[in-house]
Amino acid sequence: MKKAVILLMFISFFVYSKENFVKIGLGGFFRKDIYNFEDKYQFYPVPAVALQYESFYFIAPLEAGYHFYQNEDLRLTVYGRYNLFTGYDSDDFKDPLKNMNDRKDDLHVGLRGRFFLGPTKLTFTGFVSADVLSESNGTLAGLEVAQPVPLGKKTLMAPFINMQYLSQNYTDYYFGITDSESAKLVNTDPYTPGRSYKIATGIKGYSNITDNIELVFSGEYNQYSSEVSDSPLTRGSSNFSLLFGLNYKFGF
Repeated sequence: MKKAVILLMFISFFVYSKENFVKIGLGGFFRKDIYNFEDKYQFYPVPAVALQYESFYFIAPLEAGYHFYQNEDLRLTVYGRYNLFTGYDSDDFKDPLKNMNDRKDDLHVGLRGRFFLGPTKLTFTGFVSADVLSESNGTLAGLEVAQPVPLGKKTLMAPFINMQYLSQNYTDYYFGITDSESAKLVNTDPYTPGRSYKIATGIKGYSNITDNIELVFSGEYNQYSSEVSDSPLTRGSSNFSLLFGLNYKFGF
């Protein structure tokens, strides 16, 4: 069984703010896995800690960054992000895939730009990042469009759609099968995919229960290209995830 993994559920929303704050919270992360694991569905507890101080931010344990340019319409950020849940423990697979070598999560350094358009703050987000731990040696790039929709004064929801590019190195590391691994498997040929992509759509949002307590939530459906779905390691071409939690926020 996969060990419980700590994940921060912190959703970055579409407002310009230089407020200094700390958030502490607890929630859960539920997903249908893309990999052909024995357990099709997985749930993880979600302790959360987040800090923003002027242009610096930290989101434990996922991401830290610096907004080197920001105004009401544009925000540019350099960041480092540890990509939880990208790797796997081969013991989680069904037989004979348990003989695969494990894959580790990777750490990416990247650039992100976020542009807020018009009075409704239609939000365009683009990013590019690369692994710096020589785990996948891969590169990711993506573009997202989201439309924040206020529901009263305390709730904000944002439907979104995004497309993400996964380089050949990244796709091969997480979804490929090497010659040496194939030799340990039964009736499974080596698999070397090329570059791939993922399209996602969903909704994320928050609701301020009090001045200091907020409910956060997100739901996402992912559709992967054939380079991923054709891998013997995967179960179909799609998966979904749900996140929810409560945060306590205080400024300083």
